[in-house]
Amino acid sequence: MSRVCHECGYNVENPFYSASAVLRDTANNRLAFSDLEVNLCYSDFERVRTDLHPKAKEMEADLGIAIDGVTGACGGLTGSVQISSGVYDRHGQYQFLDRSVATQKLPKSARDLFANPRWLEPTGDGDWKKVQWATKLYKQLSKE
Repeated sequence: MSRVCHECGYNVENPFYSASAVLRDTANNRLAFSDLEVNLCYSDFERVRTDLHPKAKEMEADLGIAIDGVTGACGGLTGSVQISSGVYDRHGQYQFLDRSVATQKLPKSARDLFANPRWLEPTGDGDWKKVQWATKLYKQLSKE
């Protein structure tokens, strides 16, 4: 079975991109990421390439989308990235997209990523932990 792009529904090929919602807490200088990630193919990534920020602090608001490149094991007749292999290499170079731009250019991904996010914070050792502060801040920002 192949990985598919969340926007267009086609199989992804290398490189492909992983997107998650991102929440910036500017008062305490920290970030949280949604536990849901969606895949983007190269074509859909190209629609937002020029809108990306290299740092989260450059986003216009405290809610956005974090995008990272990924390379996965390919197979099958099409050369698409396979789900079953479980071999992925994250590039570890997040780029950030304003939520307002994502809503226009990646509408399905933006809608689904912000539908009901659960928030995780990187621990610094490559692991993730659930964080309550992000849930509270997200509820507050969603009311504004």
